[in-house]
Amino acid sequence: MKFFSRRSISNGFWKTKKSKYAFNGQVSPRVDSVVLRRRRKIISRRGFKPSNERVVMLFTGSVRVRVLEARHLRPTEWSRRFSQNEAATAAIDSYVNVDWDEYPIGKTQVRPKTNEPRWNEEFTASGVHQGKAIGFSVFHSCVMPPDDFVANTRIAFDELKIGSANDIWVDLEPHGQLHVIVEMHGTNVEAEHTEREALGED
Repeated sequence: MKFFSRRSISNGFWKTKKSKYAFNGQVSPRVDSVVLRRRRKIISRRGFKPSNERVVMLFTGSVRVRVLEARHLRPTEWSRRFSQNEAATAAIDSYVNVDWDEYPIGKTQVRPKTNEPRWNEEFTASGVHQGKAIGFSVFHSCVMPPDDFVANTRIAFDELKIGSANDIWVDLEPHGQLHVIVEMHGTNVEAEHTEREALGED
């Protein structure tokens, strides 16, 4: 096994005295990490962002949400666990929870026995601070708690226009679609997050 010294650095790569890379053309993990650090320093000085970083926009301001209607809702297999003979398209008693980054904004009324519910209800959040996304979760109201999950979705704030009424149909997971109008007033702030931070790593 060959060892490397700082004198063998050339053009940002560690080389042997014969100018050949170690391990049959592959740089060792230690060498690779040194090269990566050097490249990051050069990129930083030149004003470029490393490829493993992404830019996200954080919203601060107020949000007004109108939940209009949903379509193609279905009860989940879990909600039919006590009645296996019930059709997968059986009607449900649905309502929607609205939040931003899991901070509650509001909850609609229950619309009984329908897979095409209409709510037309409005909610406002005036204290949004560096928010990332707005969330919608549909539940089936049960006689005995807890209520059964039906579907959900999240919309990133940076996908919406500030100062405009964003009238959109969004796909729900695992089934259905939701019709909402989202109006935002405030500002977006750029924030950089590396992939390691996104994965919760130090």
